[in-house]
Amino acid sequence: MFRVSLANAWRRIAAPDDATLDDLAHTIIAAFEFDMDHLYCFELREPNGRKLRVACPHETDAAAFTDDFALGELPIAEGGTMTMIFDYGDSWHFNIKLEEVSPSAKTDRRHVVAKGGEPPAQYEWEDEENWE
Repeated sequence: MFRVSLANAWRRIAAPDDATLDDLAHTIIAAFEFDMDHLYCFELREPNGRKLRVACPHETDAAAFTDDFALGELPIAEGGTMTMIFDYGDSWHFNIKLEEVSPSAKTDRRHVVAKGGEPPAQYEWEDEENWE
């Protein structure tokens, strides 16, 4: 179970351990009502302290890719955190905390189980009534 926050909004997301980071990215973007039209990556610290960057499959020069990295393979324990950076121009930083790994709460799909707050508008013009 992941708790994902952005600004004053948060979403709790359940996902099976065989889902990929790419699957999680798509679930996060949909949960915050953004359009999946930009590059993204995940950044986290491995147990040895080394920074790990896992990039979306559209990047060509990364050491690791989100579609090859299963959630069950993440080198973080319960309570551990990572960041998803979305849209390198606007640089949205989604803070992600692994709240719980529970074999008894197995799920076969990714879904939002709880939420709070309104997500920010992805684009400034979305807040304007007459942007034409």
